[in-house]
Amino acid sequence: MDGVHVAGNFQGWDPAATPMTDNGDGTWSHTFTSDTAASYQYKFVNGNAWGTDEGVPGACAIDGNRGITVDGMMGDVSAEACFGNCAACGMTTVRFRVDMANEEVSPFGVHVAGDFQGWDPAATELTDEDGDMVYETVQSFDADSMEQIVFKFINGNAWTDPNELIDVACGDDTGNRVLPLDATDILLSASVSGSPYCFSSCQSCVAPLAVTFNIDMSVVASVSENGVHLAGSF
Repeated sequence: MDGVHVAGNFQGWDPAATPMTDNGDGTWSHTFTSDTAASYQYKFVNGNAWGTDEGVPGACAIDGNRGITVDGMMGDVSAEACFGNCAACGMTTVRFRVDMANEEVSPFGVHVAGDFQGWDPAATELTDEDGDMVYETVQSFDADSMEQIVFKFINGNAWTDPNELIDVACGDDTGNRVLPLDATDILLSASVSGSPYCFSSCQSCVAPLAVTFNIDMSVVASVSENGVHLAGSF
C-alpha cells in the first residue's frame, strides 16, 4: 500500500516525498512548518505518483490545485477537506463570482448577502485578487440541511448602496438570485463556458460596442442649416 501523500509548492511538487499519517478514522494528516508568510498550492495523492492525485473542483481550485495562505498573524492554520471535494465530507462549496466590468466599484467593496448569512450587506466581502474585475468569495454549506440559497450581490456594504434586482430567469419574484444545492461543489457561472454573471444580470457581461450610423444626404435638395441629427430609443 502506497498510502496517501500531499504534494505542493512547499515541497517541490513531489507526489512521493510527503506521506500523510493515518489517523485511524478515515482521515489522514500532515503538518509542516512555514518560516514565512506565504500562499501555497497543493493537492492530495491517493498513492505516491501523479495520476492518482485528486481532481480539485473549480469551486475552490487555483490553477487546478488547492490553496492556503499563511500570513503570520492568524497563528497556526489548518485545512480540512474531503478527497476530491472542496470542503469537509458532506459539505457543498459555492464559489460566488460577479463581474463588475460595467460598474464603478464602491470604495466599500463588493459584497454578497443572503439567507445563508442573515442578509447582512457588510458581512461577506468578495475580492478581486487578479484585477480582472471579477469579484469572488468561497463559502461552504451543509447541503443536507439546505436545498437552496437565496442571495444578491451589493456594490458597497449597505442596503442603501446599489444592489441587484434580478429577473425571474435566474431569480425569484423579489429580485434575488436563487441557487439550488446538491452534493456537488459549484462554480457560480452564467454559461457552460464558465463565465461569471454580470452584476444585476442573468447573463455574462458584454463589452460595450460602438454603433456608427451613416446617412447619405445626396438625394436631399438641401441640408438643413441646423444640420442632420439622429433620434432613437438609445
